Amino acid sequence: SECGGMRGRAGSCRGGHQAVRIGLNLLHALVEIGGAWNYIGDLVSALAEHGGEHEYVAFVTDESARLVAEARRSGGSGITLVAALREGALALARSSTPRLDAEVLLAHVLGLSRSQLLARGLEPIGAADQACFRELVARRADGVPAAYLTGSAHFFGLVLDVTPAVLVPRPETELLAAWAIERAAARKGACNVLDVGTGSGAVAVAVGSHAPAARIHATDLSRAALDVATANAARLGLADRTAF
Repeated sequence: SECGGMRGRAGSCRGGHQAVRIGLNLLHALVEIGGAWNYIGDLVSALAEHGGEHEYVAFVTDESARLVAEARRSGGSGITLVAALREGALALARSSTPRLDAEVLLAHVLGLSRSQLLARGLEPIGAADQACFRELVARRADGVPAAYLTGSAHFFGLVLDVTPAVLVPRPETELLAAWAIERAAARKGACNVLDVGTGSGAVAVAVGSHAPAARIHATDLSRAALDVATANAARLGLADRTAF
């Protein structure tokens, strides 16, 4: 039958599909906890290569093969998202974070989070999406920061718009933001916070988001940088408490 030997373990094709979905949900949970993502793509690929030894894995592999075949017939690329990630990571071998860069860029192209990308890793990638992904990978390999390619960066739990007009917020700058938030919280009532050289407005909006009594004043010599910072403050609902 179409389900093969799986009936003996799962009772039906539907049961086998549910078992596979549960497995994917467990992998998704591991990603949400953190630290698992970099290994899951390789794990899925390794299991697929030895799928004949386990019916559940074989079911996932067969389903992936069916989707890839459909993609080929409809003019798609005929490769899975996992395979595209492998290709991208190899092309970015000189990066200090090749796998992470590939994941961020492919998730951006597809409009997915990284965990969603994982859950759909065995699905085929469309030809247009693959071409766009390869173009971004090539630009990243040329030294363009991933944040400039996606137009966004994460800072202190916030997603900020970034352009080449500003520097990409660095993780260690979060220490400065945390210190400023602590100082602002220690004051009684309203207080004023000055952010000199605000750039993308990362520190300004982080303090404003976590210190509601603070009035933020942010400056920069670059008008283009101030435009980016102003837009970030407005998008995060801080325009009424932030002056640029």
